[in-house]
Amino acid sequence: MTRRLAAIALAAAAVAACATTQAPRPGPADAARAAERWPGTTVAELDDGRTLYLGHCGSCHLPPSPRDVPADDWPRHVAEMAERSGLDATAQERVERYLVTMAAAPAGR
Repeated sequence: MTRRLAAIALAAAAVAACATTQAPRPGPADAARAAERWPGTTVAELDDGRTLYLGHCGSCHLPPSPRDVPADDWPRHVAEMAERSGLDATAQERVERYLVTMAAAPAGR
């Protein structure tokens, strides 16, 4: 049993390590862009959304890069996956803000 748990933990860490390259960390410009749609959004909130995205979505599959899906499509995708991935309403909103914001980031970001 201990070996199985160790193998699962190692696999989860490997997925998370790969996933971090797919999910850029938000910065001040991203928070400013998010605040246009959601006033008061902070870098910390967006980063929390990123962490939730990688942790919950990455526990079952390699999460796509935010830019792989049009910004306007992310809310529907997040809503469809929220229950399956164990996101409560607050976490769902944070993930959605992160994904929509980062999907709309300028190229090269």
